[in-house]
Amino acid sequence: MPVIGNKRGHQGYFGSVLWKNVAANFAGAAANGTISILGLTQYVRIYGLQNWGHIAALVVFVNLLMLTEVGATQIYISAFNSSSAKGRTFEQYFGLMIALGGCTTVCAILGLVCLSKLGFKGGIIAQGNKQVFVAVAFYFANFLNNFLYAHMSAAQRQLAMNARQTAFLLLKTMGTLAYAYWISTEVSGYFVIFSVIGLLELVTNVLSTKDQEYTFQGVVNGVANALTLFRAISGISIGIVIGILVANLDKIYLSSVSEAAVFAVYSVTFTVAMYFMQLQYPVMRAFFPVIAKLYHGDDTHAKRKVVWLQLLIINVLIVPPLSVAFYFDGYILSVFALDVQTYPDVNLLFRMLLICVYLNSVYHIFYQQMMTSGASGYIVRINIVCLISSGVILLVFGGTYTILSGGFAWLLMCAIQLLGGFIFMSNRWQNVDG
Repeated sequence: MPVIGNKRGHQGYFGSVLWKNVAANFAGAAANGTISILGLTQYVRIYGLQNWGHIAALVVFVNLLMLTEVGATQIYISAFNSSSAKGRTFEQYFGLMIALGGCTTVCAILGLVCLSKLGFKGGIIAQGNKQVFVAVAFYFANFLNNFLYAHMSAAQRQLAMNARQTAFLLLKTMGTLAYAYWISTEVSGYFVIFSVIGLLELVTNVLSTKDQEYTFQGVVNGVANALTLFRAISGISIGIVIGILVANLDKIYLSSVSEAAVFAVYSVTFTVAMYFMQLQYPVMRAFFPVIAKLYHGDDTHAKRKVVWLQLLIINVLIVPPLSVAFYFDGYILSVFALDVQTYPDVNLLFRMLLICVYLNSVYHIFYQQMMTSGASGYIVRINIVCLISSGVILLVFGGTYTILSGGFAWLLMCAIQLLGGFIFMSNRWQNVDG
């Protein structure tokens, strides 16, 4: 069985490649976070809360379309690292993603055309046909790029992955800001720039896979056999899809019941808080391939070590910046043109979401263990409980507390997930010890 780094016992899993990936991921997270934060401050000022609310609503629409990814990118990382025929695995999953993305794009366009012809003007259609169609194009490029970046992560090419992601994010941000500043603040322009650069990014990412042993015909066969693979991964996919839906339920609900400016306030506050979530991703990305390899081995000590090591790194790296943000919340929010006097609930919302970031970071460690062990049924049960609980919170408190209801829903969701993760790990380690 191949290992990372040297091959002396369990130490081989924690060799130089792992730590280089951790460093590359942190550098990428820092660069991407800086670009995103600086970009968001300018987006809000240039577009205004009203237009940014429309953009945020369309992003929610794109995120709904992303549910058709069915968790395949997460499953792929585990499948790739446990496969002896990696080229074949890539062909199968890339074919599946092309099929899913293509079908979703066609169905979304046809659905929007039919709704428009029928005279339906509510919900997302109210944003304007042109804007929505461009958002669909943005979805397709983003959909395939996500998978190709997952492939680079699985193949331990995380330095190249981070460099490319940062370069294209910078291009997209500069392009959209330049268009909005010098040409027009029309909402569709934002998605046009992102889509065009996203397609260029897609071409670059496809060309970068040339080192992987695969053929064009193999990918075509993967598209043709997409249904077979979809059925094979559907068990764990259901749990992942429900989890993604739970994570977006607040935005789906609030975008439908709130005014554009109010939803923009929620969206900006949520986005700023979730930037701190980026601190966990470098650790998770670097460790996931290692966890996938460990699962198929018998080194119990290394399996325990990886969990405790992740917990240590997460607490050391995430707690200090979260504490600073918690204390200076008013100043941070003012940078993004959020007036606490006009929206007095925004401080409490921001603090609730920061707590959620920490809870989710710890849960994600346990979630990776569930993924590699194939605990699809358990993930489904956790996420169904979260979906129902969050839905009830939003329905009960959404009308009265509006943006705070999203914070309540996230707190409950993260608490339930973390409890489920603790129970899973406790049972798993008891079984190992027994």
